[in-house]
Amino acid sequence: MPYLVKRLIQIPVVVLVVVTLGFFLLKFAPGDPVALFAGEGATPEYLETIRKEYGLDRPLFEQYLMYMGGIFTGRWGYSLSFERPVLTVILERMPYTLLLSFAAFLVAVPMGIVLGVIAATHRSSPLDLFVSGFATFFNSVPAFIIGLVLVYIFAVIMKVLPLGGFQTVGATFTSFFGELLDLLKHLILPAVSLALIWMVGYSRVMRNTMVESLLSDYVRAATSRGISRPRVVYRHAFRNSILAVVTLAGIHVGYMIGGVILTETVFSWFGIGQLVVQAVHFRDYPLLLGILFFSSIWVGAVNLLVDAIYVSIDPRVKLR
Repeated sequence: MPYLVKRLIQIPVVVLVVVTLGFFLLKFAPGDPVALFAGEGATPEYLETIRKEYGLDRPLFEQYLMYMGGIFTGRWGYSLSFERPVLTVILERMPYTLLLSFAAFLVAVPMGIVLGVIAATHRSSPLDLFVSGFATFFNSVPAFIIGLVLVYIFAVIMKVLPLGGFQTVGATFTSFFGELLDLLKHLILPAVSLALIWMVGYSRVMRNTMVESLLSDYVRAATSRGISRPRVVYRHAFRNSILAVVTLAGIHVGYMIGGVILTETVFSWFGIGQLVVQAVHFRDYPLLLGILFFSSIWVGAVNLLVDAIYVSIDPRVKLR
């Protein structure tokens, strides 16, 4: 309980520091979001009206106090580009980002673990070299290149999957099942593209930690007692190696909201990543700050959850 209380106190403090830094960095960034929002030919009077409407005519520290008072009460300001509450815009896009991220996550983790175990149990063999080369290739190629190659193969040449988006334009659905099927069809390419990138980390971590476990003294002792090879591998080496994968998985889950920008841009996916690009393009500072605030809370909550999972997997770890 003391550890939980300490972490619950730390998370708001970290979020406060992150949002404060983000607020002042964006305020000192070059460019005038009001002028960009108003468009060319806007009169000084119209620009001043917009600044008063959004509270941008007040002193900087007063704007900061107003913003900090609002975000903790659900008032995150209004988006300059969407002309709607920031929280509404974020919550509208969030399900699509989480759908894409978790779909890629559910593919990447099992694939990475399986490849890592295969490489570790066949260390220095041609199979190990093939898995290592496979991982190195996808680790070297930029995310947008993988996405574009998949689009070219499956959408342009084979024409079996859509080019992008999250729904067929102009399509009418007679049932929820048909709409869901169309969404899943659009999900395949971006999820696979993201999974291929994430899989590299899991396979490497699993392979390296498992090789280390297989060469450890407790594995040798278990083997000398006559325990079968599969039992030694999966009962002893695998259980100890999976802890590193849990840590990496926690990092990826925390990274889900802001870590899919390139993939969402390539596939025109209706999520937070594409929203960040739009907010940067239009200098939509309230929206950028809202995304930063939401992301920092997400990362803090995920890290707390990973710590709890770590304890349940490894009783040797004590949270104090």
